[in-house]
Amino acid sequence: MRRDDPAFWTELCLNAPREILGAACAASDGELVREPALRDLLIACTREAAAAASREGHRPLAANLERAVIKACLAHPRRRSSALRALKSRRRTGLSESVGPILAAARRTGTPAPILTRLYRVMRRLERTP
Repeated sequence: MRRDDPAFWTELCLNAPREILGAACAASDGELVREPALRDLLIACTREAAAAASREGHRPLAANLERAVIKACLAHPRRRSSALRALKSRRRTGLSESVGPILAAARRTGTPAPILTRLYRVMRRLERTP
């Protein structure tokens, strides 16, 4: 999938928040929507991702990404983030491929993404921890 493809950005905006938050909090997709604080963070991360993509001209295909990410979590409530599994196995998380493009778009467009940025820094630190 090409980076200028709307499907690419839609996938990033739907999956990156679930991946990074699930890994940082060691939470399943179901826990991300059941726990009010995690749900609020998930929605905030999704909004940040969508804003960064949209401001760079990559309008996500889903009309309501917040609803779509909640629906995706509810569809697979036991799913654990692949980034979390990678951390537990002492492997790289792959977050630079999923969250990295969103944060790069945010920087290029001046779009605030404070939650995604902080979570990304935490995860990068955890990747380096022996």
